[in-house]
Amino acid sequence: MSGPDDLMQAKIVHLILNKKTEEALEKLSDFYHVDTPEIVVGTIKGKRRTVYAVYVQKERKIYALNSDIFYNPFVVLHEYYH
Repeated sequence: MSGPDDLMQAKIVHLILNKKTEEALEKLSDFYHVDTPEIVVGTIKGKRRTVYAVYVQKERKIYALNSDIFYNPFVVLHEYYH
């Protein structure tokens, strides 16, 4: 399966930068035909100081360290593709 085209990639990054992270993840999930992970600001035990964000597969949830990370497309997309 090929990835999203350049225009879709730009739209996804634009949504995240404009504080529409959940919408961006929904669009990506629709594209890949997978369930959309939830994204929240918070940390998990044992990862509080070592990472900006973490994806917990069994919860299908991305935990972002703070609101700055919540709107950082590099970190959000990295965790999404886990």
